[in-house]
Amino acid sequence: MSQSSPETPQISVVVPAYNEAGNVVPLAREIVDALAGRTFEILFVDDCSSDATRQELIDAKAELPMLRVISHRVNSGQSRSVRTGVMNARGAIICTLDGDGQNPPQDLPIVLDGLTRADAPEDLALVGGDRTANRQDSAWKKFASRAGNGLRK
Repeated sequence: MSQSSPETPQISVVVPAYNEAGNVVPLAREIVDALAGRTFEILFVDDCSSDATRQELIDAKAELPMLRVISHRVNSGQSRSVRTGVMNARGAIICTLDGDGQNPPQDLPIVLDGLTRADAPEDLALVGGDRTANRQDSAWKKFASRAGNGLRK
């Protein structure tokens, strides 16, 4: 949310995180910068990290009052973490980003503007970004992703 506003957020940004110490706070700051002027919350779901991820997020709440931290007691995976975040989100619009910073928060306004534009179809309920642009995954991860996507189709 805007730092001075206790109102219900319009936007919830859900970020699953597992062992992302050192990455989560800079990512949260980037989200805040990208969504400046909007009412939003950021939900980081710590998936039972074994490093300082959770503590870094808890410490950052003093600086970032729109930050909410949810923690799993056992490692449950990225999909479950996203679900946990979505189920706890208060915003009418939910955005998801990866905790490793592979999805640039600077793209959030573009996606949000596409969803909420005046000429958007009345039944438009989902927009997405292109995850293949500038992706830094290994060849194996790209192969596994394509295989999984093919299976789901």
